Amino acid sequence: MKYKINEKDKRIEIYGCEPSEIKRWLESFEKVIPNSAPISEIEDKINNLGKIVTHEQFNFNSFERIYFDKDSINYVANITFEERPSYFPLMKKHFESAKKLVEKDY
Repeated sequence: MKYKINEKDKRIEIYGCEPSEIKRWLESFEKVIPNSAPISEIEDKINNLGKIVTHEQFNFNSFERIYFDKDSINYVANITFEERPSYFPLMKKHFESAKKLVEKDY
């Protein structure tokens, strides 16, 4: 599993994952993002990650979104590109908090 914090495009990429790692990341993001939508909304997709061919979208809240498939996650701000520089530091904080939970359970 690898990570790339893309400062230019204001996104965080998590790739080279096993389906179980994708599930652990989703659970961790749900715990650290305030007012997160429950990932139970996408439980069928999570339980069938191996069958996902194109990226699936999920909005944790009105500001944070992910696109995921069986081996990667793209974590982006769900706001205009012009607004992203001001929100990106908070996204990085959420990523680091989720990363600690993922690595703790590893």
